[in-house]
Amino acid sequence: MNIAHILEEIAHRLPEKRALIFREEIYSYRTLNEQINKLANALKGLGVEKGDRVAILVPNSSVPVLSFYAGLKIGAIPICLNPMVKGQELKTILANAKAKIFITHNDCFESFKQERDEVPFLQEIVLTNPSGDVKGGVRSFRKLIEKVSAQFSAIEVKPEDPAVIVYTSGTTGRPKGAVFTHGGLLRRVRMVRFASEELNPEDRLLTVAPLSSSMAISGVMISAFLNGITVYLHERFDPEEYVRTIREEKITVIKTVPTVYFLINGLPRIGKKDFQSLRFAGSSGAFLPLEVRRRFAEISGIEITQYYGCTEAGRPLAGDPPRNNERRLASVGQVLPDVEMKILGPDAQQMSPGEVGEVCVCFPGQMVGYWDLPEETKETLKEGWLHTGDIGKLDSDGFLYLLDRKADRMIVGGYNVYPTEIENVLHQDSRVMEAAVIGIPDERLGEMPMAFVILRKGLRVTEEELINLTREKLAKYKALRKVQFVENIPKNPIGKVLKKALKEQYLAGERPVGSDISEGD
Repeated sequence: MNIAHILEEIAHRLPEKRALIFREEIYSYRTLNEQINKLANALKGLGVEKGDRVAILVPNSSVPVLSFYAGLKIGAIPICLNPMVKGQELKTILANAKAKIFITHNDCFESFKQERDEVPFLQEIVLTNPSGDVKGGVRSFRKLIEKVSAQFSAIEVKPEDPAVIVYTSGTTGRPKGAVFTHGGLLRRVRMVRFASEELNPEDRLLTVAPLSSSMAISGVMISAFLNGITVYLHERFDPEEYVRTIREEKITVIKTVPTVYFLINGLPRIGKKDFQSLRFAGSSGAFLPLEVRRRFAEISGIEITQYYGCTEAGRPLAGDPPRNNERRLASVGQVLPDVEMKILGPDAQQMSPGEVGEVCVCFPGQMVGYWDLPEETKETLKEGWLHTGDIGKLDSDGFLYLLDRKADRMIVGGYNVYPTEIENVLHQDSRVMEAAVIGIPDERLGEMPMAFVILRKGLRVTEEELINLTREKLAKYKALRKVQFVENIPKNPIGKVLKKALKEQYLAGERPVGSDISEGD
């Protein structure tokens, strides 16, 4: 069964139900399905067939939604790309995927012109906002779908057929395309329908997460649309506009990243009246500091539910139990019922509860491999187990405690040190709004931990105070040696701190440059 058949069924059953609201654009499920059909017919007219790859690099709007489902209906494979990707990285991805069609915007196209000839499989570029006339294998998105039929039925596919490719961020190496099948996505829809505490058909979901991210593909493109939810979409994050939308549009569900909660918490003159309609607030993408949880609950009356997942999983793997009295807030939640999880040590031995190692999972619907990268696939998928690259520990009740990414680990005087552990201590100081810790070179210790800290507006703390705080709370070798106060910390579009970029900027003698979490993808 083609996963797009479910959208067709909802469009038939709930034709006038609002599906997507973006700026002044309002799509019912009927009109959304009709626009998807138009694009599917147009792509067929360009020669797109089952199994062809359709790359999509567009900021949040209706276009990624239309393109994603049009590709699925044809049996093609959508490639969801972060619009911040450019240059060599973009060329590498398009060449690896052998993309036939590239749907993007004019700014990206202008920067890509020089590399286009180095991607020989690319036949057509479709621009969402062309400047002037387009020619030479370049087309206008709007003109492409103007005069085509709104009738199209999704083709039949096998459960094992590839449905979508999601590329990793490439922050620790070249980007890799995680492949998910139609059968795997269908299991995700069924899982959410079973977990009725999270979504119901009357919900209104607000998202600012890039629709290219694994989080949004799972939680919005699949879970929301294929369960008949109304989705309110923002292109970029503005704290005041975000809260205004929750209040005025009576939003019931938000799913976002910790940075969004950081910024909401800092708004003046907001309170429970602004969140009266809200019944569910989810967080994923990075660990959610306890102080951020407490402050948001205080101002909104809503306890945030934290989830843990990764690009290669394509969905949550652990999450807070529904009832607050069962939660363990220092963890990222309890392993979900349909997920097997184990912690493996350096020699691939399974660790006991409380012991630290790499988080490995096995569950129905996980990625089947990296696109056209057999060696990398073998390193990540071993005997059916997905090796996440995350370091953590499980307790005896199945709650997962994350320490850090394997690649972010530093070795201080021969000891393993994980930045998240230090960051959690820093967030205990109410004057700290955000903190990121990296390892920097040290002649004596090999590496030493250094923190970059953003303070709350109008508050002050000294470097010595924060260093002493970590000395009080942590083993001596884990304590900070240096603190730099900054205004920005570089992040990817879903709010994850780019530790590699942060380290490169520091070693180059530059001040850290932040990224708008909603910029681009």
